[in-house]
Amino acid sequence: MSLPDASSHGNQTDQMRVSDGERQVVVEQLAQAQAAGQLGPDEFDERTSRAHAARTYGDLQPLTADLSGTAPIQPPVSTAPSSTPAPALAGAASHYRSKAEVKSAARHGDPDAARKIFYGVLSSWVFMSVISTIIWVLGDRGSFWPAWVMIGLGFGVFGAFRNWKMQ
Repeated sequence: MSLPDASSHGNQTDQMRVSDGERQVVVEQLAQAQAAGQLGPDEFDERTSRAHAARTYGDLQPLTADLSGTAPIQPPVSTAPSSTPAPALAGAASHYRSKAEVKSAARHGDPDAARKIFYGVLSSWVFMSVISTIIWVLGDRGSFWPAWVMIGLGFGVFGAFRNWKMQ
């Protein structure tokens, strides 16, 4: 099977470099195409190798162009940096990318981040309380030892609640 040559795509976006994540998206699309019977094992191996070796969008796009049910990999809409810097702690906590960003925002007074931390700690407390109680019920049912787990973790819940409400 002959794939279109990447050099036949002359536009500028085809020469932009791709990330590991974009390569992985193409590999996943190829795996789905193989599972659907669109690719044989040898062709899947060849295209997967080419996807891992791809450097530009022009290298990736031909790998899935002839497969139905796959969306072509597109470069980001804008690669230029924004002329207006984004506020450091603006926006809802759901826009944070990691737990570290949420914790940092909560320390700097963002009530949405503090609320998110509180609900995370609260859900952990509920989960551990339920698991401990189930173990106690299935066990010998001596003294109610899960209370110690609930009390210990409750201090963390109280601290997270206090931080949220003090914002």
